[in-house]
Amino acid sequence: MNKIIIIMGVYPQNCGLKKEPIEWLVLKEEEHRCLCISKYLLDCKPYHNISENIIWQNCSLRHWLNNEFLLSAFSVEEREKILLSNIVTTNSPCYRPRNSHQETKRLVDVQKGLSLLHVRHNQPNLQFNRQK
Repeated sequence: MNKIIIIMGVYPQNCGLKKEPIEWLVLKEEEHRCLCISKYLLDCKPYHNISENIIWQNCSLRHWLNNEFLLSAFSVEEREKILLSNIVTTNSPCYRPRNSHQETKRLVDVQKGLSLLHVRHNQPNLQFNRQK
C-alpha cells in the first residue's frame, strides 16, 4: 500500500491532555479530494448516547464529530478544506425502523463532513498499529 500521510488538525493523543498534530492516511484520491482515516486512534465515543435504533444522521457520535471534535481539532482554515459530501443513508442489517416489516432502501439524503469509515471503504492492506 502506497502510504500518503497528511498532517492536519491537532487533538490530544496518547491518553494525554496536550494536543498533538493529527496524521491522516490517504485511502483514496479522486480529482481534488481524498478519503482519509486518522493514523492513530483519537478518541472513544459510543455510537449514540442512549440505547435505541437510530440512523447515522441522528446519532450523537455524528453530532460530536461534526461539532465538538471539528471545532476543537481544526482551525478555521483547516475546516474550510474539509469537503461536504452528499450521501444516501440506507438501512444496514442492524437497523430497521420499529414496527416495519419492509426494508427501506433509501431513508434520507445527508450532507456529511466528518464520518466513520464504512465497510464499503475496506482496505485489505490497511494495518492498524497498537502503539504510537
